Amino acid sequence: MLILTLGDFFDSGFPSTPAISHSGSVLKPDEPEKPAVRKENTAEALPEGFFDDPVTDAKVRKVDAPKDLMDKEWDEFQKEIRQVNNASEAIVAEDDEEGRIERQIDEIDEQIECYRRVEHLREKRDLAKDRLEKKTGASEMEEEESSEDDEEQLLELLARDWRAKGALS
Repeated sequence: MLILTLGDFFDSGFPSTPAISHSGSVLKPDEPEKPAVRKENTAEALPEGFFDDPVTDAKVRKVDAPKDLMDKEWDEFQKEIRQVNNASEAIVAEDDEEGRIERQIDEIDEQIECYRRVEHLREKRDLAKDRLEKKTGASEMEEEESSEDDEEQLLELLARDWRAKGALS
């Protein structure tokens, strides 16, 4: 270590820096600090279209990436198709409802016709029953009269027969 005295200091041609021992670290002259750059400031400072890739440009500026023309047209096409499909489904549903109502009306008309036929057949049955009762009532009287006549005829027949004469008396 070199120690210089004040008198020697002015006489010698050494630089004016003091001799300080250090442990191997080298002192660097102070550099002016750079201002800290934030991403927000960078994104705001960059103009739109700074990057060639629109997706990267939008990502750096923290905005939604613009869709290219094909994607926009595709989205519009799909939206139109959905609207047309909704209208088509509404028309089909309305037609189905009308068809269902018409079928129900036809079924009801058919049932009404069947009930008319049933009532007509019941009327025929009642009429036939009345006729049968009238005929049956008349035939019972006739049967009674005819059965009495039959008995008389039988007795007369038996009376004519000589062999039966003694049997009946």
